[in-house]
Amino acid sequence: MSDRLDNKTPNKSMMRNGKYLVEVDPEAVDDLIVFNLKTHLAMLKNDMKRRKVGEGLSFWSSDPKEDVKQYKRMIKAFKKVLWYYSGEETDDYPKKT
Repeated sequence: MSDRLDNKTPNKSMMRNGKYLVEVDPEAVDDLIVFNLKTHLAMLKNDMKRRKVGEGLSFWSSDPKEDVKQYKRMIKAFKKVLWYYSGEETDDYPKKT
């Protein structure tokens, strides 16, 4: 029997512990990671803007200035990981030498 689905019944060899095994191209996984990093980076930037003006929820500290400092550190870290996965240059990465 083939390892492919026959459009009617899943092949039992395609299942592990009652769950389907799906093969994903590594480049597609990278694309998903980059998409999620960009989405979360945009959310962090938006949250930081709100905290700068005293709005939004405190996340790391009840002091908005301390919260903004932590947002900046997180944004920098996200940009570094984004650069690693996508090769896209940001204002922080790669560092100019």
